[in-house]
Amino acid sequence: MAQKNSDIYASRGTHESGNFAELTVEQKPVGKAKLKRILRTLIKVVWILGMLFAIFSVGGIFIFVGALLLATGTWFISYITTPLVMTEYRYSILSGDLCFDKFSGGRYYKEDILRVKIADMSVIAPYNDSDKRELAEAPDIVNRYEYCSDMEEPDLYFAIFEQNGQKSVVFFDATQKALKIMKFLNKDAITMRDVRR
Repeated sequence: MAQKNSDIYASRGTHESGNFAELTVEQKPVGKAKLKRILRTLIKVVWILGMLFAIFSVGGIFIFVGALLLATGTWFISYITTPLVMTEYRYSILSGDLCFDKFSGGRYYKEDILRVKIADMSVIAPYNDSDKRELAEAPDIVNRYEYCSDMEEPDLYFAIFEQNGQKSVVFFDATQKALKIMKFLNKDAITMRDVRR
């Protein structure tokens, strides 16, 4: 998982008060993410088998060069494809805002891919096993953000808000601390339920 870097918060507000919560989750390999992981594995297998075939076919001095190419090529394939198959999302509650960041392969970082004022949210509720689930699936929702580990996660919550005049929903893995802060900031919108973290 991506490491917490407290320096990035300097430009977005401090978290010295008790109204700060943070969680980083890795997106589980389902759907397109699973297909990308399978494709990555297939590329590596083809590369390794191709190089082994070339090493044993040519022989001689190529055995040393081929072994070197095999090792560096395998590492290079892993290095360049990791951002495609490993995505992490971190949310933080800062200065009354719910901020989402994205990490690709643990190396590439995008700050504030989404930032929403908690006080402006009309609904904050559990998604799975909830009577409010249909609100998250309403046909008038224009923007849908899945910044969670998995849509089947038991502690999955959603929040509905307006973004540029359009109804939007964001899905996130909830923690007890984050829910308590959200309740403090917007008690009319939230539906509380015990979560594991």
